Amino acid sequence: KMDTNMWSLFGSIQEEKDYDNVEVLGNIPDWLRGSFIRNGPALFEINGHKVNHWFDGLAMLFKFTIHAAGNVTFKSRFLKSNSYNQAKAHGRFTTNEFGTIANQESKKSFWNKLSNFFTRERFSTDNAGVTIVNYKNRYVAHTESPKSVEFDPETLDTVRLFRIADNIPGQIFVAHAHYGNDGVYSICVLFGKNGHYNVFHALDLTEPATLICSIPTETVGYLHSFAMTANYIIIAEFPYTAYGSDFFIQPFTQAPYIEHYKWKPDQGTRFLIIDKISRKHVSTIKAPATFCFHHINAFEDINNKIVLDMLCYPDVQSIHQTKLDYISSLETQHISSETRRYTLLLDEPDKLAKYEVLFTKHLEMPAINYDQNGQYYKYLWGVMRSQPDKISDGLQKVDLESGEATTWAEPNTYAGEALFVPRPGATKEDDGVIITSCIDIEKHISFLIILNAADMKELARCVIPSQVHYGLHGIWIPLDPSAPVISENQAGPSAIESSSHSTSTTT
Repeated sequence: KMDTNMWSLFGSIQEEKDYDNVEVLGNIPDWLRGSFIRNGPALFEINGHKVNHWFDGLAMLFKFTIHAAGNVTFKSRFLKSNSYNQAKAHGRFTTNEFGTIANQESKKSFWNKLSNFFTRERFSTDNAGVTIVNYKNRYVAHTESPKSVEFDPETLDTVRLFRIADNIPGQIFVAHAHYGNDGVYSICVLFGKNGHYNVFHALDLTEPATLICSIPTETVGYLHSFAMTANYIIIAEFPYTAYGSDFFIQPFTQAPYIEHYKWKPDQGTRFLIIDKISRKHVSTIKAPATFCFHHINAFEDINNKIVLDMLCYPDVQSIHQTKLDYISSLETQHISSETRRYTLLLDEPDKLAKYEVLFTKHLEMPAINYDQNGQYYKYLWGVMRSQPDKISDGLQKVDLESGEATTWAEPNTYAGEALFVPRPGATKEDDGVIITSCIDIEKHISFLIILNAADMKELARCVIPSQVHYGLHGIWIPLDPSAPVISENQAGPSAIESSSHSTSTTT
């Protein structure tokens, strides 16, 4: 049975916080200076009105900053989106979200619904509480809507609300972008009689985005992330699909966005491969049905092969198990992922893609050393769970060659997505630190944990006397402008293109 205290991970955060003198336990490495910023849903209930899904809470940013002198400060701010402002003004949620239909939708007249039918952005919210994307040192909060929120990384104040890649047609955007030396790559999904996957490139926020390739499809798949190597973009289309017409009747069905997709395992999985140079869809390779939120890495191997690593599930229960009613159930049992390595044969597209299982235990929110992104790598870090009724009560480092795992965990503590920050001048893949935010549900405190990435032993923690939201994805912005900004697992293949408090165990 679920630990009832764990439900506090998904309690509403009501206030913005500032702490000017954060308690530091241990020793922060002298070279680690900068800001760790987390994005995520934080406000789930207003005046008795509740959202249905974890992803639907109103978004909040929080930030731990390690200053030049080694002192640490903390700040949190709600994203002042239209969704947030309207909810506050009306005392209830007013925009449709990933898994929630706003209360007033059922009260709209037939003519209001018909008007919504012809509205371009009828599926869209600007409650951008999933990822943070760096557009040449301008920072944007994203969700799966084209509406995005730019914010100031110093103050966390909202700078502007806008539609990303406004010249690229589409109603749904992939939440996780990729970075290259030449800007940001992403995908938007266009619904219609036939759908399209529109792959685009954005140099920065000042220039129009460039359409790389548009792939027509009879049904559209739910896309949360994708893969990119030096020469290819790979869309993994899982058999969780919908017809474009399903979305056009949404104003009349009163079903939230995600419920229009249906699990159709007989369709299998398709890997759609786009050549970045020719900008053409060059191959489609099929595989048995699976589902994935997060890709880990992809690289090109000899003999015209692409190797693609993903955290895979047997079906889409993981989406429905993040509904708040399910999370709060005393009988919660979460489905587990496995780490798979697929081999895509470009010269033999008619052959089903084969995979091997690299790690059988559950991991999520994957992180790697991004100097290895787009090429062969050895180490993977991620959040783990000790039991099926837990969310993420530890962190693991996995040696993908040996299958050996090293764990950091402590009682009653839940860790968010980790980021790997390399030590300046490092020559080994695991020479650096793992940083993430953690919540102690017994003490009702939060802290930034800093671990030695090689052995997963604690170096330091920075503690505040309140709970942050559990959050989704984040970013590390170094104080040194010459050092790389570190985002979650969707960094691009730039290398090719150009403690006593806790336990650490090895299994």
